[in-house]
Amino acid sequence: MVSIMVTKKANIQRMTHLVRPGSIVLAHDGGTLNCEVVVAALPEFIDRVHDKGLRFVTTSEILAAKPTAAPPAQSNPSPAPVRS
Repeated sequence: MVSIMVTKKANIQRMTHLVRPGSIVLAHDGGTLNCEVVVAALPEFIDRVHDKGLRFVTTSEILAAKPTAAPPAQSNPSPAPVRS
């Protein structure tokens, strides 16, 4: 088994770069080779997300939210053919 330990700084940079409005962040603190690093990175990650003008909400808040706009309708709703 190959073990790759990711540093706290790398975790913060990666997670901060990927988060966007509407992102759902899952941060598991168990079952990984570097769970301590993930847990240690969370306070600074949360601060950086707030610095980007984003905020965290609960799952209940997401489910209760009303959609802001419907996605545009497709002119051709049939799926594209699959080529083998």
